[in-house]
Amino acid sequence: MLEAYSDSLFEAAHVLVDSSLRNSEQPGLRELELLRTLSFADVRRLAHPQRKLLLAGMLMARIRADDNIAAFELAEVTAERGFNRLLTPDPASEFHALEAALAEAYLATGYSTKAVLHAHRLLESVEEGASPEWELRTYGICAAAHAIDGDHRTAQSFLDRVARLKTQQGWPSDQVEFMDAIAEIVIAFTSMDGARIRLLRDATTRLPEREPTALSLVHLIQALALFADGDVTGTLAGSAIVAHGSDLPTGPSFIRMCALAIEAIVLIQRGTPAQALALLHDVPALHDHYVCFDVVRASAFILLGDYRAALQVTDGCMRERATHSRWMMPATLLRRAIANMRLGNPEEAATDGVDALDFVESVSPQLGLIMLPTRDLLSLGVRIFAEQPRLLPRLGKLQHDIRRLPKFITPSFPLPSLSPRERIIAIQLRGDKSYAELAADLHVSPSTVKSQANAVAKKLGAHTREEAVERLEQSGFYTIYGETPAA
Repeated sequence: MLEAYSDSLFEAAHVLVDSSLRNSEQPGLRELELLRTLSFADVRRLAHPQRKLLLAGMLMARIRADDNIAAFELAEVTAERGFNRLLTPDPASEFHALEAALAEAYLATGYSTKAVLHAHRLLESVEEGASPEWELRTYGICAAAHAIDGDHRTAQSFLDRVARLKTQQGWPSDQVEFMDAIAEIVIAFTSMDGARIRLLRDATTRLPEREPTALSLVHLIQALALFADGDVTGTLAGSAIVAHGSDLPTGPSFIRMCALAIEAIVLIQRGTPAQALALLHDVPALHDHYVCFDVVRASAFILLGDYRAALQVTDGCMRERATHSRWMMPATLLRRAIANMRLGNPEEAATDGVDALDFVESVSPQLGLIMLPTRDLLSLGVRIFAEQPRLLPRLGKLQHDIRRLPKFITPSFPLPSLSPRERIIAIQLRGDKSYAELAADLHVSPSTVKSQANAVAKKLGAHTREEAVERLEQSGFYTIYGETPAA
């Protein structure tokens, strides 16, 4: 049955694959839907030499629809069954199409290491001979894969290749392709390079005309340009639109997750870390932490003064360190270093700080430095130098980077440092129950409840129960810890 439709299927695949090349026509909904609903089993039944092209089209259709689960499953079975092997009779163009689609599928689903693998398989083949348009696409994919994988030096080298190729071909230097833009914004935001972000904003204005799924990316870049200009309100509004899919419901999930993290970062920067924690409440960890929300949560806890929570929330990052996003790992380590330093664990603080500096060669530390108190960062630098004097040059650069950080507002009411039992009492203080009733609920004496309530009030500088509750509300305590006691 499918054989009868093979011509239209391959025509649709051709259109979709070619649409990713410079200045090509975009496919219609018919082509996308035709390929998106086709299964791997269907492809196996088609005895056609252009099977690679068809698989490439199927992968791209799933990516365009943001059907990431289906895209990942198809990518996995394609690679496992060896359907992406380059066989002697096969045209190289079909191999290019499939390897590019595999790399993009793994990027879309956050498997950057696998994306790098397929990007370099594509690169090796393209370097043996391909059109300039395919070279451009390949360099962009390689740049994006390395940027998200946390090797920004290599990513930049591929962006440099993109620039040279455009010069050689006489193509406009200010026309940016989708994958190039991904790499550019990851590098620019990580290094807090406002000038680069603004240039990218101007260069991507018309990108959605050539690549409709780029709309949310363009809006995110515009929001980050506002962040670079110090427009907190505009950044919040822009990132929220992207994060919640208001502009493009089927836009790339990766872009939406980045926008959600940006929204939380800006809430912290403006002095409302409790709101950031509320925004990320119930947001699950992504595999390999390819966008690491726990880093943002740890930042909020540090500014609120809950250093133990900052460590606890990043424990999962350390358990998954082998596979954790290298792009986000320096920020994770810096937060753990400061939390350990504040908790009186100088050796652990120095170890985490040294480990964070080991990433400086491949990833700018700027993104990892924002949302952290300058005094704590400088104290950490002194601690690291005492342990590792050889790191003085890197520490000097770090000190320079700290001076360039965007300013943030310190929360008016930091969280009080409460013991687990005091935290339970603090939560209960907001209710109407008397100390005797609370004691009965908690199976302790009224004097114990009163003693702990007094301890909470003293830490808050409050004189009455009502004043203590008011200060807990102002600090965001109830936003973070809820209305009911922990189990």
